[in-house]
Amino acid sequence: MDYRSIRLVLAVVALALGIGAAVAAWPRLAASLTMTARVTAWTHDVVAPIAGRAPADPPLPGSRVGPDGTVMEIVNDRLDQAPLRRAEGALESAQARVVAANERLEVLRRDDEKRRESVLRVAPAERTRETEGEAGRVAAELGAARASEREALHVLTMHREAYRANHSAAVKAPPGATLYSIVVGGAEVEAGDPVARWIDCDALMIDVPVFDPWLRLLAVGGRGQAMLEGEDFWRDGEIAALHRSGDVVDARELATVATGRDRGAGQVLLRLSTAPGDLERCPVGRAAYVRLPDLDLVARLGLRREVVSP
Repeated sequence: MDYRSIRLVLAVVALALGIGAAVAAWPRLAASLTMTARVTAWTHDVVAPIAGRAPADPPLPGSRVGPDGTVMEIVNDRLDQAPLRRAEGALESAQARVVAANERLEVLRRDDEKRRESVLRVAPAERTRETEGEAGRVAAELGAARASEREALHVLTMHREAYRANHSAAVKAPPGATLYSIVVGGAEVEAGDPVARWIDCDALMIDVPVFDPWLRLLAVGGRGQAMLEGEDFWRDGEIAALHRSGDVVDARELATVATGRDRGAGQVLLRLSTAPGDLERCPVGRAAYVRLPDLDLVARLGLRREVVSP
């Protein structure tokens, strides 16, 4: 075999090895194209249930919500107490009328007993009619006073409950959720104002930037894999959503978004398969290698020909 033949054989071998290496390395190469992908999760706002002041020392981001679901407590020390005080005064007045009517009935009872025992020149019939008439009037007053007392107690109970509900209230989130951010701390808030955001670190996704033409090769429910930064194994995933570049879900709804998303790059949200507790720390924000089997080299080249064809 002459020198030229040897060179040709070596070139063919080198080409074959190069092709084999490219094919073998393509999954990692394709994954490296999406190294701007980031681990993320849906964010959920928790709002102040009442107007008041948030605590100056709220829980730290990254902490877990306790078993009772309490994130923090809002306290309103400026709440108007006048309605409560008026209701308390109305009850005291009604109770005083009940006491006064009872005392009058007791006086009438004692006076009647004294009259029965004394030698009076009042006819028994007249004495009975006089006593019964006065006792009837006082009993009617007592009934009205007791009705007022019951009504006043009902009104006071409602005002106390309203005051208790609006003076302090707990901000709630699902037990076990991870606090992603604290919006306010030590500030005055109105009812409905967001005070914190939480995420579920057991329901993670990868935000993967993919150019719009390539999205046509993917479908919701498709498979994918991701290797998180700092790990050396692939995690299975499932495509949860596909968004073209004009409809990308941003940081208003996601905890973290992919970096370096160029113009014309859409979005694949890959739902990550994780078992509860298999991650020591919530990896939201961590970079990730991602590979999508439907975007292999042949599929990309095939789509490229379709895109550039006249």
